[in-house]
Amino acid sequence: MPRTRDSKWLFYFALFASIFLILVGVGYRVLHNGYENPLHPSPREDDILLRVGNETIYYRDLTIELASYPDASDENAKELLTQKLITDSIILQGGKDDGILELEPDFFNSPEKNYERRIEEVSKVKDSFQTNSVQSKGYVVAVWFRNNGYVGPRGLNGSKELARKKLTALHTEVAEGRMSIQKAGEILKNDTSLKELDIAYKNNAIFPFTIYNKDSQHITLNKNLDTELMQLPEGGVSSLYLGTTNDKEVSEPYEALYMFGQITEKGSGSKPYISFDDWLKQKREIYKVENH
Repeated sequence: MPRTRDSKWLFYFALFASIFLILVGVGYRVLHNGYENPLHPSPREDDILLRVGNETIYYRDLTIELASYPDASDENAKELLTQKLITDSIILQGGKDDGILELEPDFFNSPEKNYERRIEEVSKVKDSFQTNSVQSKGYVVAVWFRNNGYVGPRGLNGSKELARKKLTALHTEVAEGRMSIQKAGEILKNDTSLKELDIAYKNNAIFPFTIYNKDSQHITLNKNLDTELMQLPEGGVSSLYLGTTNDKEVSEPYEALYMFGQITEKGSGSKPYISFDDWLKQKREIYKVENH
């Protein structure tokens, strides 16, 4: 007699095994190839991928990067290129802060970017760290006597003279080596009498600057001071300068502040004071990434 029960058992076992294998295969394809979930649709090109500091990065940016990637099917490609987008954005924003370039919608913070231009601008910042550049760091201290057109109770001439006296005294101390320029800045920040000259005197008292090459960038509100700063040796202190500015209320440039600067660090040739990697590490601390 044939063993009918055993044959049926084998038939059902084979059937269930086949169904199981099919389900496993479908599950694998869903996990690896993805599918359109109506609750979580695939992102569109204009959707935001993430934000880096002051720039919004879009999925279109990632698509462009993937198009030029040697192996877009590489499972790690999206993550690698997302990190590249973050790094490029930080480089551009750091370059803007240090006066290396000006950011424009043509290549920055726009859904429609000129990628060729963007790559050029990123390279421009990187090239500023070449070993044949002169690199310097320093500070400028200032006392404003007419900020955004405001003139204090002493009148323009009285305010201007007080600003000159205040800064001349500190200039002498720094130039003769009895005081650091950072200390001079702190003194100005704590001098409450300056409030009658400039409401924002604390913020305007001192600022740092970086020069990446000798024919570098706009640093202050006086081109002659900029030129002197780029020529000073380490520890060198500039002369006292009068700065001019303009605003919406006053169309013509007008005298607004006294200022001077000092080079606190300088390097050239094969010994720049800071490497590109160190610079980028510092900028990463400033421009935070926000995933969308």
